[in-house]
Amino acid sequence: MSEIIRRFWSPELEAEFNAAYEAAMQQWPVLYDDLFVSTSFGSTHVLASGPLDAEPVVLLNPGGGSVTIWNRNVEPLSQRYRTYAVDVIGEMNKSVPTRPIRNHSEFKLWMTELLDGLRIQSANIIGNSNGGFFTLETALLLPERVNKVVLISPAATFVQMWAWWLRLLIPAHMIAPL
Repeated sequence: MSEIIRRFWSPELEAEFNAAYEAAMQQWPVLYDDLFVSTSFGSTHVLASGPLDAEPVVLLNPGGGSVTIWNRNVEPLSQRYRTYAVDVIGEMNKSVPTRPIRNHSEFKLWMTELLDGLRIQSANIIGNSNGGFFTLETALLLPERVNKVVLISPAATFVQMWAWWLRLLIPAHMIAPL
């Protein structure tokens, strides 16, 4: 039986986060479908906007962030694309992990299940910071599912980072043992 992973240090912090999240969503500039995709690692929260028949674009947030960071980007993107803003599982957001992603093959499984759950065969993927790292990881592990990538200041991707930065930016369960 799966156990919910604690994402917040206290119920008060979680309530404060949820209130801030909802306030930020009041500023979301386009209509959206509020989705939860079931995966082997828990329930992944996604906001889908734009024409149903348009080419898909998946948006991956930075570490410590949520879909709300895409507020200023989603409107122009949703005019041409079906956008899927993903609350990356394991972060403090609306996704609810039941077990951690511990290695590349588990990340590949999560991303495959996410794309399958969204009925996306292949997509453009945009990732910011830690989301850029995950975008490149997806392109490397699932090249047949990725059309194009946009990396916005991708963490730990092109320049080696000091170990203590890795521990701050990348969840411990995503770092392979040395």
